[in-house]
Amino acid sequence: MSESGPAVPPADCAHLVRLFEAAEQVKDQITWAREGYPRYPPEIEAFFDFIGRASWTDRNYPGKPIREWIGRIDSVTPEELATILTAMMRAERFSLGAWQGIFQDGDARIVAERARQLARDADSP
Repeated sequence: MSESGPAVPPADCAHLVRLFEAAEQVKDQITWAREGYPRYPPEIEAFFDFIGRASWTDRNYPGKPIREWIGRIDSVTPEELATILTAMMRAERFSLGAWQGIFQDGDARIVAERARQLARDADSP
């Protein structure tokens, strides 16, 4: 089923979880400028910056909705995880405040938990 790009390596999954945990702590500190754009704390920017700079970012991201994959997050592959993360990272470009929504609606937590599981699975014999 996957039309996704490269897989997220286990070490990057673990790092992503650490970045998520830091970002989660400051999600309530997002403010909005008078000009109508969000101001994200550095921890949230670091989370999405890591995704955007990673070698596994899905450069061929199909631009299709990720709701289906979020709905079956427990079975997404590392390749599909890369596509989900790419979609999350790119969302802000098309909808100001999308990153805030990703943290508020719990999608970031769900995806970070899957990354944590994939990292654990890779460490298991």
